[in-house]
Amino acid sequence: MSENPVNQSDESLRSVLRQWRMETPLPPRFQERVWGRIERQYAAASISLWTLLLQWFSNSAARPAFALAYAVILLMAGATGGVLRAQHQNSRMEQMAQARYVRSVDPYQK
Repeated sequence: MSENPVNQSDESLRSVLRQWRMETPLPPRFQERVWGRIERQYAAASISLWTLLLQWFSNSAARPAFALAYAVILLMAGATGGVLRAQHQNSRMEQMAQARYVRSVDPYQK
């Protein structure tokens, strides 16, 4: 196999490319927009998941319906957590009170 046909096609391609001239002008600020797209692609590739979630949340929170729903969910979660914590504390205090009562009635009970 010889590399001659490849070189010939390369030479013919090069000669065609040398003769080719662009006659229509590029749109205004073409290069600036191309480089801007390239920079945005690089920036988008380096964005982390946390940054995306934060952006989504900040964009969503700007809408009143979402902000209200988020506030209601947080209030409900806080209230539920408070109720569960209070139930746990009450049951623990009740057990301690029962143990104290048993000890006060019969000091030899464990």
